[in-house]
Amino acid sequence: MTEEVWAKLEPLLPPRSEHPLGCHNPRVPDRKAMEAILLVLRTGMQWQALKATGICHPSSAYRRFREWTEAGVFREFWRLGFVAYEQRCPTEAPSARVRETRSTDAQDENVTSVLTSPKPHTWITPQVGHFLPYG
Repeated sequence: MTEEVWAKLEPLLPPRSEHPLGCHNPRVPDRKAMEAILLVLRTGMQWQALKATGICHPSSAYRRFREWTEAGVFREFWRLGFVAYEQRCPTEAPSARVRETRSTDAQDENVTSVLTSPKPHTWITPQVGHFLPYG
């Protein structure tokens, strides 16, 4: 993960809470946990496969993933990136394409099926091939 990405992600993380007993193993650094999480999300590998990478233990990464998901970290990071992209390329942004599709008859069968999917949490933008968070 680049310094630029980490500089944008780190402020979104919730404050750490100390272990109630204070005597357990030290917590994995946030950056290491985030690198492990992003590796799993990027590659689709199983959490248990993190053992072979040595980045951090799978249970630490998954626990932090759940904690940060509940805190809205990934949703906010996605939103910030999406806003920056729309500001940089307003006519090429996926939302511009969706607006355009909705305002005309859908020519592309794939776009129609995506926009009318019975599972909106699995919408994919055909133009960029990424999942759009929903909700």
